Amino acid sequence: MIGEVPMVRESNVTFKQITFDDLEKGDSFLSSYDAIFIMKEELPTAASPQYARIYKLAGIPFFSSNLPNTLRPI
Repeated sequence: MIGEVPMVRESNVTFKQITFDDLEKGDSFLSSYDAIFIMKEELPTAASPQYARIYKLAGIPFFSSNLPNTLRPI
C-alpha cells in the first residue's frame, strides 16, 4: 500500500505501507507482495514516467484507488 493504510473488517487481508523508494528496490522486494495498492493522494507521484518500467516488469498487479468509473471506492 502506497499511501495511508485503510481500516478493513476482513481478517484475511493485510496491508503494509511502503514508499515509492521501496518500489525501486526491484523484484527481490516486490516478490514478497501479492499486489500494490496506490491511494488517491499518491496518484500524481505514481503517474511519473520513472515508475512505468517498474509497473510493467513487476510481475504483480498495481491497483489505484478512487478512480472515476469504479462501482465503489477501493
